[in-house]
Amino acid sequence: LPTLILWGGKDITTPVSDAEILNEEIQNSYLHIFPNQPHALNITIPKTLAKYIIKFLKPNFIIPKKLICHTPTDRSGWQTKT
Repeated sequence: LPTLILWGGKDITTPVSDAEILNEEIQNSYLHIFPNQPHALNITIPKTLAKYIIKFLKPNFIIPKKLICHTPTDRSGWQTKT
């Protein structure tokens, strides 16, 4: 299954190196690091986080139109391990 890993670049609770390990170990994973964000992305950037989650889910699942925000259509810039 595709796995999305979203991480704060300034996370002092769980460092970026942990995200990189997860990305290496989980096949078909996509890692995006938000460079200036701490641990709690759902609190600091909830709308941006939701857009990335929708962008990830949209090609694989049907999402009601009312949930879709202005999202990029490609996954460029994501680190991929397949």
